[in-house]
Amino acid sequence: MEITLVNQENQKYFQTYIPPQLSGKCDVVLGAVSENGQACGVLAAAREEDELLSIRHIQVAEAEMGKGVGSQLLDVLRQIARESGDDAIYCQYLKPDGDDHFDRFLAKNGYEADEEKSRVFVITLQDLKPELFDTRATQSGQIRSLDRMTDRMWNRFTAKIDQNRTGENEGVELYPRTFYDQELSFLLLREQEPVGGLLFSRQEDGYVLEYMCMLDQVPPAQMMGLLSAAFKVIKNRGDEATPIYINALTDTTEKMIQRMTETEVKPAGDAVTRFLCL
Repeated sequence: MEITLVNQENQKYFQTYIPPQLSGKCDVVLGAVSENGQACGVLAAAREEDELLSIRHIQVAEAEMGKGVGSQLLDVLRQIARESGDDAIYCQYLKPDGDDHFDRFLAKNGYEADEEKSRVFVITLQDLKPELFDTRATQSGQIRSLDRMTDRMWNRFTAKIDQNRTGENEGVELYPRTFYDQELSFLLLREQEPVGGLLFSRQEDGYVLEYMCMLDQVPPAQMMGLLSAAFKVIKNRGDEATPIYINALTDTTEKMIQRMTETEVKPAGDAVTRFLCL
């Protein structure tokens, strides 16, 4: 078994294991090559602030499962992180109810569990109430997608998040701007000041609502406008049956999920974080 860095020269060789949405967004991509010379796995990680590496994706060919390929990928990532002076590696993932296989895999490789967990709900556009697509909602307030947002406005938004780390927002950290789906994520502006935000990411099998916040007194109709704008993007992409994962970090988010859907939605599992200190 050989573990190698994936670069422009050999990327095509490992393309099967690299989700398109991660292309160009990860600082370290490792590929595994089996003894017969076949690509059989990939690990992708992105460098965050404060000398942290975040594991964004790890996949091993089914035929190579149970042969230690995943553990070897983690070992090489740890070596790279130490040589780069990183303090820790972490991985946030969905732990489905009744399936702790990946959780046990990380624990076996020395990753400790963060005590904080939250419930994850899974919905599709077909589960949503029709009024969420009301065109009037998207016209209330000034709604702008991240791909139409200046760096200056994004920095003002994140600065406001930092200033409001109290109550339900305490402990919430944002990823770098490029992590989020630029067309699907929106900020709500009032007099050119950000007063709310809705941030989505694209994952292997669907979308993740990473963060939703109100930074000021915002009427419900304007927050509805953010949701309407995002759901229309998903619909226009032809992804009406694609799963949308919503991490209920706060009680407010969980209540919002139930208000959005036609029937009661049950959680699919927990959002779990494990980390390895270096």
